[in-house]
Amino acid sequence: MFTKLKYIAIAVLAASVVALTPSASQALPALQLDIEDGGYDLNTQTIVARDDAFTLYAFLNPSKYNNISDMFYLSIAVLPALEYSAEAAGSGLHYQRDDH
Repeated sequence: MFTKLKYIAIAVLAASVVALTPSASQALPALQLDIEDGGYDLNTQTIVARDDAFTLYAFLNPSKYNNISDMFYLSIAVLPALEYSAEAAGSGLHYQRDDH
């Protein structure tokens, strides 16, 4: 009886060690997004639209891990226009709307 419990305990311990062992992972830039005539904000490291209406492009680099027929979902934050200036932010996109 104790021998059987001993083997079960060893099996559970071995499975735990294997499950908790960190493995290497990497992110591949397979899906890239861009905005037509958008500007790159160095502070937030994002592409920002210059107008209220804009065209969003999605570029896929197909591989054995993804396909053009795969479904992708986007989560997008839409914010009101912000004023950026290189002087105020240190560096970044200088963009100021005229219709305030």
